[in-house]
Amino acid sequence: MKTLPFIKMIVTTLLIFISTLLLACDCIKPKLIEHINSADFIATVVIHAIRPDNSVPGYATIEFELITLYKGKYRKDLQLYSLATSDCAFSADKGTKWLIFARYNTTGHLCFDVCDFPEQLDRKMDSIQYPNAQRNYDRSLELEINFLNYLKEKNLHPKNVYQINSRFNENTMQQFRGIDPPKERFAIYKIWINQNLTIKKIKAIKEFSNKHLSEALLTYITDNIKLTQIDRLAKIPKETEICIALFFYPARDGYPSLISEY
Repeated sequence: MKTLPFIKMIVTTLLIFISTLLLACDCIKPKLIEHINSADFIATVVIHAIRPDNSVPGYATIEFELITLYKGKYRKDLQLYSLATSDCAFSADKGTKWLIFARYNTTGHLCFDVCDFPEQLDRKMDSIQYPNAQRNYDRSLELEINFLNYLKEKNLHPKNVYQINSRFNENTMQQFRGIDPPKERFAIYKIWINQNLTIKKIKAIKEFSNKHLSEALLTYITDNIKLTQIDRLAKIPKETEICIALFFYPARDGYPSLISEY
């Protein structure tokens, strides 16, 4: 799917720096709501040490201090593990702050690697070589943190039991380019889905402040959203529900404002 130029500019800038972690890893960053759905543990942490762990072959133990827990349960004996012997190995300097998404593996260990897209909260970039990079990185990270804080404050726990993918035709979303900026940077919608992957009902959980925009988006989603199951199933076992999010990007660097799923 072709990416809008403005989003492409931001993503390209971020990938320059993500690639320094990924090395030879082949990773595609998911939509934020999908990233949240698939994680068992989401938190901001301070990394104290990364040590080889012989009890979990191929992994290293992450010693950390918890800043904010967004998803999952924290216990005193909680350990994070990351791949230590592959191109996807995670590394971090002592004392750096990170946003981490982790999942339980088949042996019950809470693990992550660079393909889970950990993001350094206090990263400093070369403003001479990459003049817009710090700004784009910080704004993108701020949006993610604000989104996670909202879910935490409202006690919202989005799920996607049957791994339903949602998407919109990029050309149709161009009708929302150049709009007056709303106060909020994101909106959240709950979608009830029939067994045959048709929409039963849509409800806005959090809307943009612009009433006209909110009404137009609800109509747009109803008429244009495309739902597919990740394994291409034509029917799911029973009715389900998912949440989707839309993000507002203000006009910048000659590009008009826009709304995107990413």
